[in-house]
Amino acid sequence: MHWKHILVTTDLSEESERAFLTVAELAKENNAEITLLNVVADLRVVPQSAPLAPPMTMMDIDQECKEAERRLAIQSKLFDKSLKVICRVIMGDDIPREIAKYAASNGQD
Repeated sequence: MHWKHILVTTDLSEESERAFLTVAELAKENNAEITLLNVVADLRVVPQSAPLAPPMTMMDIDQECKEAERRLAIQSKLFDKSLKVICRVIMGDDIPREIAKYAASNGQD
Protein backbone atom coordinates (compact mmCIF):
# COMPACT_ATOMS: atom_id res chain seq x y z
CA MET A 1 0.00 0.00 0.00
CA HIS A 2 1.26 3.47 -0.88
CA TRP A 3 0.61 6.27 1.60
CA LYS A 4 0.39 9.86 0.34
CA HIS A 5 -0.83 11.75 3.36
CA ILE A 6 -0.73 10.30 6.87
CA LEU A 7 -3.07 11.65 9.54
CA VAL A 8 -1.73 11.45 13.09
CA THR A 9 -4.07 12.42 15.88
CA THR A 10 -2.54 13.62 19.10
CA ASP A 11 -3.82 14.58 22.51
CA LEU A 12 -0.60 16.62 22.87
CA SER A 13 0.77 14.31 25.57
CA GLU A 14 4.26 12.83 25.62
CA GLU A 15 2.64 9.40 25.36
CA SER A 16 1.10 10.32 22.00
CA GLU A 17 4.59 11.07 20.67
CA ARG A 18 5.49 7.36 20.84
CA ALA A 19 3.86 6.81 17.44
CA PHE A 20 5.90 9.54 15.74
CA LEU A 21 8.94 7.38 14.94
CA THR A 22 6.84 4.77 13.13
CA VAL A 23 4.88 7.47 11.31
CA ALA A 24 8.12 9.18 10.24
CA GLU A 25 9.46 5.90 8.83
CA LEU A 26 6.24 5.31 6.86
CA ALA A 27 6.29 8.88 5.56
CA LYS A 28 9.91 8.58 4.41
CA GLU A 29 9.34 5.22 2.72
CA ASN A 30 6.32 6.57 0.84
CA ASN A 31 7.36 10.19 0.34
CA ALA A 32 4.18 11.10 2.22
CA GLU A 33 3.07 14.23 4.02
CA ILE A 34 2.06 14.10 7.69
CA THR A 35 -0.77 15.99 9.32
CA LEU A 36 -0.71 16.30 13.10
CA LEU A 37 -4.29 16.81 14.24
CA ASN A 38 -5.63 17.82 17.63
CA VAL A 39 -9.33 18.14 18.37
CA VAL A 40 -10.23 20.62 21.08
CA ALA A 41 -13.39 19.46 22.83
CA ASP A 42 -16.14 22.02 22.35
CA LEU A 43 -18.02 21.29 25.56
CA ARG A 44 -21.30 23.11 25.32
CA VAL A 45 -22.57 24.49 28.63
CA VAL A 46 -25.90 25.90 29.72
CA PRO A 47 -25.58 29.35 31.32
CA GLN A 48 -26.11 29.07 35.09
CA SER A 49 -28.47 32.00 35.27
CA ALA A 50 -30.59 30.78 32.35
CA PRO A 51 -31.21 27.01 32.58
CA LEU A 52 -33.63 27.08 29.64
CA ALA A 53 -31.20 28.89 27.32
CA PRO A 54 -29.50 26.89 24.57
CA PRO A 55 -26.04 25.52 25.37
CA MET A 56 -23.13 27.84 24.58
CA THR A 57 -19.51 27.24 23.65
CA MET A 58 -17.11 27.71 26.56
CA MET A 59 -15.66 31.22 26.60
CA ASP A 60 -12.03 30.10 26.75
CA ILE A 61 -12.22 27.79 23.71
CA ASP A 62 -10.22 30.22 21.56
CA GLN A 63 -7.43 30.24 24.14
CA GLU A 64 -7.47 26.43 24.24
CA CYS A 65 -7.12 26.34 20.45
CA LYS A 66 -4.17 28.75 20.54
CA GLU A 67 -2.46 26.65 23.20
CA ALA A 68 -3.08 23.49 21.16
CA GLU A 69 -1.54 25.17 18.09
CA ARG A 70 1.52 26.14 20.14
CA ARG A 71 1.96 22.60 21.48
CA LEU A 72 1.44 21.05 18.02
CA ALA A 73 4.20 23.26 16.66
CA ILE A 74 6.51 21.88 19.35
CA GLN A 75 5.50 18.29 18.56
CA SER A 76 6.03 18.84 14.84
CA LYS A 77 9.69 19.65 15.53
CA LEU A 78 10.18 16.04 16.68
CA PHE A 79 9.93 14.92 13.05
CA ASP A 80 12.90 14.95 10.67
CA LYS A 81 13.16 18.30 8.88
CA SER A 82 13.04 16.53 5.52
CA LEU A 83 9.39 15.58 6.17
CA LYS A 84 6.46 17.87 5.43
CA VAL A 85 4.42 18.14 8.63
CA ILE A 86 1.16 20.09 8.69
CA CYS A 87 -0.38 21.07 12.03
CA ARG A 88 -4.14 21.40 12.42
CA VAL A 89 -6.40 22.15 15.36
CA ILE A 90 -10.14 21.71 15.03
CA MET A 91 -13.04 21.95 17.49
CA GLY A 92 -15.86 19.53 18.04
CA ASP A 93 -18.05 17.91 20.63
CA ASP A 94 -17.67 14.36 19.25
CA ILE A 95 -13.93 13.88 18.83
CA PRO A 96 -13.95 10.56 16.90
CA ARG A 97 -16.56 11.92 14.48
CA GLU A 98 -14.56 15.14 13.96
CA ILE A 99 -11.42 13.12 13.17
CA ALA A 100 -13.31 10.98 10.64
CA LYS A 101 -14.85 14.07 9.01
CA TYR A 102 -11.46 15.76 8.79
CA ALA A 103 -9.84 12.68 7.25
CA ALA A 104 -12.63 12.25 4.70
CA SER A 105 -12.68 15.90 3.65
CA ASN A 106 -8.89 16.33 3.45
CA GLY A 107 -7.78 13.26 1.50
CA GLN A 108 -5.97 11.52 4.35
CA ASP A 109 -4.86 7.90 4.00
